[in-house]
Amino acid sequence: ELTTKCISTDKVVRDEAVHSLSTDPGLAAVLPRLTVFIIEGIRVGLGDCKMYYIQYMLEMLDNLLQNKAIRLEKFLHDIIPSVISCMVCTQICGRPLEQDHWLVRGFAARILAGLVKS
Repeated sequence: ELTTKCISTDKVVRDEAVHSLSTDPGLAAVLPRLTVFIIEGIRVGLGDCKMYYIQYMLEMLDNLLQNKAIRLEKFLHDIIPSVISCMVCTQICGRPLEQDHWLVRGFAARILAGLVKS
């Protein structure tokens, strides 16, 4: 249910769910499933050129990084290639002239920096 809320089209529901990723200490038990969800979500978003979906996945990852009760070290070998793909993929949106894909690429770069620092 948490993952469904994190990708909801209702911004209020999505924001509440994503925010809980940064504060809920009980997420450690489901962290393997959450990271797979995020990694696969990024893969699907890149494959379908759905920039909004990539943004949702990156927001989830960013909030997990802010959660002091969670350790992502075991998952870095899976997470880092996905984040780098968001930065260097040739096309991450369907309309690159109309959509600001540089914001998503910059967000991915900030997340990668956060992963390296943690």
